[in-house]
Amino acid sequence: MIVNDKPSFNVRRSPLGWVTPFEFKITTPHPSFWKRYVYYCFIWKKRPETRLEMLWRYEQWYYGTGGWTNPEMLWNSRTGLVYFGIMSVVQRNATKPIDASNVRPRETRLQTG
Repeated sequence: MIVNDKPSFNVRRSPLGWVTPFEFKITTPHPSFWKRYVYYCFIWKKRPETRLEMLWRYEQWYYGTGGWTNPEMLWNSRTGLVYFGIMSVVQRNATKPIDASNVRPRETRLQTG
């Protein structure tokens, strides 16, 4: 790891849950009445102008007898890696608009032989 590297890891719980009164499960005796998402965000700043971002979404269930469960990665399509990005931030003063008035298409000739 280089001196300028700055990794960070955040856990956020969704402020809004949703009610699941009609969900039925054979494996558990009591159905969960509420669900919410838990987000894990990993950001690694390599240099001042470059960073890697990854965001995972897990599902958390609420049972009346035991409260909120541990967040779980489920087999369904609602959980998993929801965002991945590598960004390079360019300084605003260093960018210049491109003048396309002098650009001409290149000629391409096919050689047969």
